[in-house]
Amino acid sequence: MVEKEKRLSADKTVMALEEVLARLERAILSKQARFKSGSSEQADFINQLEKENRALSRELEVARDNVEKLEERLERLEKAGDSAQQEIGIMIRQLDSLIAEQNTQ
Repeated sequence: MVEKEKRLSADKTVMALEEVLARLERAILSKQARFKSGSSEQADFINQLEKENRALSRELEVARDNVEKLEERLERLEKAGDSAQQEIGIMIRQLDSLIAEQNTQ
């Protein structure tokens, strides 16, 4: 009888250990799944950030090109303004000369 009880006790111990092992396996698989899910979400987030970064870089390059074009246009307009001021100065002197000539006549 003692032998039978030892056998039952050993069987119960084996079953309990198998149950514990099964729970551990499930817990490990669950953690692995969560880790993979978290890693996948992080990878997706990083990919999204990289995509947005590339788009913003392109926008920045376009903006820089536009700024350069505007600076060139401003320079041309400033030169044209300087040239126009010089021409106006010449015309004023010519008009002053004509007025002076008419006043002397």
